[in-house]
Amino acid sequence: LLVLNCLTGQSIGFFMSTVFQDFRQGMTSVSVLMLTNLLLGGYLNAAIPGWLTWFRFTTFINYAFQAMVLTHFTAETPYRCAPDQSVFRSCARNHTAAALGSPNGTTPFPPPPNATDTPAYIHHEEILHFQGVSNPLGLNVAILVLMMVGFRYAGYLVLRYLRKPK
Repeated sequence: LLVLNCLTGQSIGFFMSTVFQDFRQGMTSVSVLMLTNLLLGGYLNAAIPGWLTWFRFTTFINYAFQAMVLTHFTAETPYRCAPDQSVFRSCARNHTAAALGSPNGTTPFPPPPNATDTPAYIHHEEILHFQGVSNPLGLNVAILVLMMVGFRYAGYLVLRYLRKPK
């Protein structure tokens, strides 16, 4: 997945290099594009304004991050609760501590049935929800492959029709 992420970023760089003939213009535009992808993709900043949340679905970093989180947090691996305070509802001793863990103060998981009977492990679905993973692994990989092929093809079209030799 990391190689696919790198190849997708390389494809975007290839496309941008075919669009801009001047090196300075190309470096400036790629820098602005990548910073925009990092900031609005939800990877570095989770507090994105509501009117810009749609932008994360256009960034390749969002799909690569979701795919990597899905491969890391699986049902086969147990994740132990923190001994002190935990942001996950399955570890919370009271409702207030559980509500602090999610970005909007609510989670879809019910409170523990008995406040003194705190489970020792966090369910992987709760971690995935907390990380904002919404797509299955296959869809994330397919979108990354489509982005990679699409940007390479768009770069080919620019070279073929706009930058052809005279």
